[in-house]
Amino acid sequence: MISTEYFGNKLKKLRKERNMTQVQFADICGINQTQVTRYENGQNLPSGKMIERIAKALNVKMEVFNELNEISINSLDADYKKLRESLINPEQKLALRHVLRSFYLSTKTKLVNDESSFN
Repeated sequence: MISTEYFGNKLKKLRKERNMTQVQFADICGINQTQVTRYENGQNLPSGKMIERIAKALNVKMEVFNELNEISINSLDADYKKLRESLINPEQKLALRHVLRSFYLSTKTKLVNDESSFN
């Protein structure tokens, strides 16, 4: 999963780490500088093929653009806290509780099944 904002920030960071200007980077990728600006500003998300070219130009794996690779426990806690505080209705709170318990139980079940397959 890739959001335009995450992709743009990651692209800009990686490009700057390699001391490339947008023009230099655009030339390597075979696109114009305006398109690089749109990507970096989160206005556009490139196609899968373009992400492959971008990753190759930056000498990284495509997976670095997947924001799921960078989800931290702190960000999950912060998101959960925001969600929990936004719920006013008791039915919403109960629904959240059921969703979280269900997710937890399915995760635990998967871990147990994975462990038992090694034995």
